[in-house]
Amino acid sequence: MIEQLRDIMYPKVMIFPVTYNCNARCCMCNIWKSQNKDDISLIEIKKVFSDEVICENLESVNLTGGEPLLRKDLLQIIRTIIYYCKKLKVITLNTNGYYYYKYEDLFEKIDRLKTEIKDFELFVYFSIDGLYEIHDQIRGVSGFFDHLMKTIKLMQEMEKKYNFNYSFNFTITPYNYKEMERVFSFLNDMDLSLDFTFSMPSETYFNNTVIDDLWKYDNEAIQEICSVLDKLLNKGKLTYSRTYYKNLIKMLQGDNRKIGCIFKKEGLFLAPDGNMYKCWADNHMLGNIYEKNVSQIWKESLLEYDVEEIQEKCKKCYNNCYVNFQRNNSIKKLLHNINGSA
Repeated sequence: MIEQLRDIMYPKVMIFPVTYNCNARCCMCNIWKSQNKDDISLIEIKKVFSDEVICENLESVNLTGGEPLLRKDLLQIIRTIIYYCKKLKVITLNTNGYYYYKYEDLFEKIDRLKTEIKDFELFVYFSIDGLYEIHDQIRGVSGFFDHLMKTIKLMQEMEKKYNFNYSFNFTITPYNYKEMERVFSFLNDMDLSLDFTFSMPSETYFNNTVIDDLWKYDNEAIQEICSVLDKLLNKGKLTYSRTYYKNLIKMLQGDNRKIGCIFKKEGLFLAPDGNMYKCWADNHMLGNIYEKNVSQIWKESLLEYDVEEIQEKCKKCYNNCYVNFQRNNSIKKLLHNINGSA
């Protein structure tokens, strides 16, 4: 069984918060309170992405934080990833949109890397959790929305110059769910897309399990959230997988997660301190890259792999991590099989 797993299980996707540091003080996340400010060094990052298990298999990396733009070597990190990862197709960058004056220089240099080293798709997701003062309250810093608006204006100019895709993400909490449709309409009027993420507890990542209010929704709130998601879904306005949203609505109404997750078999979460996990919703650490190389950590994790235990943990998971990647790969595989048998 283990040998069979080794034959089919390799990491295709990775979520990699490159720093614990953040310029926001979000109500749903305590990562900025982390006592460990020693982020993984560029030297160690090179060891990770040049490791055989990673460089031969990884197809997509999600760079996030904290706020990734706080790393002065972010461009070097991206260069390292595309240089070593032979099958890389996509890099996703999650950023809070505050540093409007940094994006053009970054995207111009990333465009050069595509020419110099290897082409890949760049997706950028900006956070928006309400309009005006509501967004500032959720982000915990005055003036955040004004900075985000400057970023939006810049993105509309830059998309004509550089090859990247961008969208916006709304993190649903008990403090802002009434803003969902309002924010959607605001962005839709500018022909910009929006998707939704549910705030979730994570000791591994967000350090937010002590914020009890984050998980308290009364029946009226649940009904309103489900109604808005269903309305926008039926209008074809949400870009994440329809299956994901339909399942999310059922989960909010008491059902279990029914859709698959690539992290069960083909995903990794690398924390800024070098700790490695299957997923940020899982507290079981596989190992630390300062103590063992990635190949060793991955192979040892297969010896402990328990399908039933993983499935049990997934039942109440609202995460939308890589649902579109998984869907797109399934479609490609289906088309390949059809064409191959034609």
